[in-house]
Parts: sequence; structure tokens; C-alpha cells
Amino acid sequence: DLFMLLRFACRNYRSLRDVQELSLVATSGREHEQNLVAVPAIKDRVVRSAAIYGANASGKTNFLRALSFFDGTIENSHSRGSRDSKIPRSQFKLNDKQDEPSYFEADFLLKGERFTFGFELNDSEIISEWMYAFPSGRKVIWYEREVGKPITFGRSFTGKNRAIEALTRKNSLFLSAAAQNNHELLSPVFEWFSRGFHFVNPELRNPYRTAELCSNDLKTHDSVKSWLHF
Repeated sequence: DLFMLLRFACRNYRSLRDVQELSLVATSGREHEQNLVAVPAIKDRVVRSAAIYGANASGKTNFLRALSFFDGTIENSHSRGSRDSKIPRSQFKLNDKQDEPSYFEADFLLKGERFTFGFELNDSEIISEWMYAFPSGRKVIWYEREVGKPITFGRSFTGKNRAIEALTRKNSLFLSAAAQNNHELLSPVFEWFSRGFHFVNPELRNPYRTAELCSNDLKTHDSVKSWLHF
């Protein structure tokens, strides 16, 4: 049941005009060996934790907001939207082309297998969407979607794909619609993003709460200390 985020990238979101990427795949260095996890599916090692740092107003928070938006779009685009719903994407305001799509993509492991999922969207519709699997390290297309064209489904991507395509609104992800209709291959992906991917927004939480919990509960204290130590 292992799920691990390997990479996340985005473009044209809030203050992030160009492509920005976070990779959790380790370099060839030998520092902090105890913080590295060997991943056979990619024949490399991945860090257990990472930090984003930089100057004030350099885009750190907006990058995390982009990750939260990516997760929220997967979870809610089909179930909470309607045919005419606008997509609250918060594109880069100084872009001369205000209808230029925003881009989001992630590489991740699910049950030991690598996947890539991404999409581009504007304020009113999904421009493109794609899902790839990498069994034995070989790229296999599950599906590719482009606005104005039928979705292309890979030969190994079984399920009631055309029926679900007909139910997918222009402003919702096929992944989200498929999960709502119990798609056997896509439901585990959706379930992890909706239930297993925990995004904690510090702007909405008491910054002293963790310290209070650690002070009052030894078990929490030891757990947080273990998580922070590398």
C-alpha cells in the first residue's frame, strides 16, 4: 500500500509564472543516509522529508498552495462542480495571455508502482489530462485527453472508459469522474489523494498547537521528534 510523492511541478499559478518543480528523488550524495528510502520501481532512492526555503515573497507558500490546489481538483472537480462552474485556478496575474492554461503534474508511487498524472486547465475547462503507468520501468499510456478530441485510452487500461467519458464534464477531471463511477484502476489513485494525502495549511491552524500537544503528551512528543530527526 506504499504511496510516495516523487515529484510535483506547476506553472502559471498565482506568483509562479514559469515551471517550478519539487523533486524528492535523492541525489548521488551520501549525506543523511538514514533519511533515504530505496525504491526499486525507479531504481533510485527517495528522501523521507524535504524543506522548501528561500527569501520572503519568493513563492514558497504559493508552491504549496499549488500542491493543495492539485489535490483539491482531483478530489472535488467532478463531485462538487456543475456544468457551468468556473475553475478557481488563480493564474499568474501579469501574464499577457490571461487564458493561457495552468499546468500541474506529479510523479508518485502507488503499491510500489510508479505513475505520472497531470492536467492543464483554464478558468472554464480542462485543456488536457494524462495518466501514465510504468510497470517494470516502461512507460504505458493509461489515457490522454485533449480538449475537443475523444480521450485516447491505452490497450491495458480496462474499464467502462467510454461510458465514463460521456459523463465527464468539460470542467472536471476524467480521474475524478472515473472514481465517482467506481473505475477499478483509477479509484485507488483517487482514494489515496482524497484520503491519504494530508495537506496541512499552516495559515488555517494555531502555530502553537503542535508545541502544546508535545508538551502535554509524551507519545506525541516522541513521534514528532522521531519524524523531525534525520
